[in-house]
Amino acid sequence: MKVILLQNVPKIGKKDDIKEVNSGYAHNFLFPQKLAEIATEDKIKKLKEKKQYAVIQKEIQGDLLIRNLKELSEKEITFTVKANEHGHLFSGINEKQLVEALFKQHHITIDPKAITLPEPLRVIGEHTVYVKMNGVAGTFKVSVVSEA
Repeated sequence: MKVILLQNVPKIGKKDDIKEVNSGYAHNFLFPQKLAEIATEDKIKKLKEKKQYAVIQKEIQGDLLIRNLKELSEKEITFTVKANEHGHLFSGINEKQLVEALFKQHHITIDPKAITLPEPLRVIGEHTVYVKMNGVAGTFKVSVVSEA
């Protein structure tokens, strides 16, 4: 019996896979737990359309991501913070603070996990911050200035 999996099923397959299973297994286990449905011609056609739509959406998201990262490389964020006479900050600037500043200063939203920062920024000056999302990389400038 052909079924379309509605969820990931161990040792059978992943969601939206079309699988051949025993009818007893399908009727006694998969259907009652709503893990699968019967694979009719119409449902198979709809599933293929859904998968094609997902591929197109992923391409669009990738194009938007590349454009946004190029746009991001032209941006600069400025932080005005307290520092000692040697130019060292009293507290470092981390990924979360960078994301918040990007949103406040340029209305750009990114995931803090996308920012590659080996350690928090702790010195006054210009810094280059690397961003990598879904295999696409970019950079932006951070300017750290001491409070007067």
